[in-house]
Amino acid sequence: LACLALGAKHRTAPWNLFGLTAALVACAGQGQWRQALHALLWAKSCRLAPDSVCFNVVISGAARNMRWPVALSLLPAMQRLGANPTASSYNAAVS
Repeated sequence: LACLALGAKHRTAPWNLFGLTAALVACAGQGQWRQALHALLWAKSCRLAPDSVCFNVVISGAARNMRWPVALSLLPAMQRLGANPTASSYNAAVS
């Protein structure tokens, strides 16, 4: 359900980091890694600052769906957006 909410007119929704994380988990858990990635990138335009947990969820989702280049490209993107990669970030990217 949270994943479906991302497809709606979400720019007007009062999103916060907890809601974003929940939506990312829902999307990634259902194999919707592209939608999770889109939501992660969209967050910046909504003045949200995704943390390492948000990135790790999307990295894991991409890696589980054999999208290694996407998962690996998110590691430097984390730093550019102000979230530092953790050991979990690297583990998720290569698992």
